[in-house]
Amino acid sequence: MKEFEQLMKSLRQKEYKPVYCIDGDELFYLEQVAAYIEGQILNEAEKDFNQTVLYGNEVTWGDVLNACRRYPMFAERQVVVLKNAHLLEDLPELTAYVENPMPTTLLLIDHRGKKLDGKTRLYKAIQKKGVYFNSPRIKEDQVPGWIRSFGNSIGFSIGPEAAEKVALYLGSDLQHIANEINKIRISEPGAKELSNDLIQKFMGVSHEFSPFELGATIVENKLDRLQLMLNYFMANPKAAPSPLMAAGLYTYFNKCYVALQLQSMSDGEAKAAGYQSWMFKDIYPALRRFPPGAWEGALLILADYSANSVGIGSQASDASLLKELTGKLLVNFYGAQ
Repeated sequence: MKEFEQLMKSLRQKEYKPVYCIDGDELFYLEQVAAYIEGQILNEAEKDFNQTVLYGNEVTWGDVLNACRRYPMFAERQVVVLKNAHLLEDLPELTAYVENPMPTTLLLIDHRGKKLDGKTRLYKAIQKKGVYFNSPRIKEDQVPGWIRSFGNSIGFSIGPEAAEKVALYLGSDLQHIANEINKIRISEPGAKELSNDLIQKFMGVSHEFSPFELGATIVENKLDRLQLMLNYFMANPKAAPSPLMAAGLYTYFNKCYVALQLQSMSDGEAKAAGYQSWMFKDIYPALRRFPPGAWEGALLILADYSANSVGIGSQASDASLLKELTGKLLVNFYGAQ
């Protein structure tokens, strides 16, 4: 995230502002900003007298103001951190202070969990005198790319397939994903790349039997392998609950459908849309075997399955839903057998 990198760069270069406000739903970036301000602005000796942490649900705006108005002791500045700022009922009362802040105080307003109203005088004052940083949750289709970028940032190679697999099984919580990847690095210090074996070993993800692989097996009509996979999922329900199975299968069939649309695009148009040919090399052979209607039909079947998996229109067990889904998809591609 460009804004995050700019903010962290300015902090590391000691280009401090008197007021910082952070909010948003993506904790990964918010945690890093808060941790840096709390942990790196002052040294350990300075923190004893010059760092104050307050909680919005425990204090009044007057308490915050008094803390900010103090002068630092034996240090160039003091740091005041207001956590749970969205729970401070009279937070707008701090506007006057933000408009004329103490130059020797660095105030962090940690407003995560609720977006600060951009129409307020307080918001405008923060924008003028300090830094406002909002960290929205990234879209699910952006997570694999983020995983690869995160790997690069820590010197750990993560390929496209591995990134998609991690995103599929861990979801879009970037902090959780980063923690799991770092755990692997600590446990396997000699590893330079996130392999399928490491994913399976540390994240409990089977490379051979995954929802993505199930989709490919159905399309390829490999009935013996399909039966093995179904047996595995039935015996290990925690490995693939219906919502997770729906997400994984959707990833595969949507990828096929997108590749279908790209066939009518030039390379330049595809790149402009954010796609490159290597993203689809694993599904091009299957793509040529069926008409567009078959892929559209698969997505419609998955939409019903996804609704059923959360109890909409069906109360069947995960196992029954998976058997029914598999049958419908086979009929969709190959007709009654």
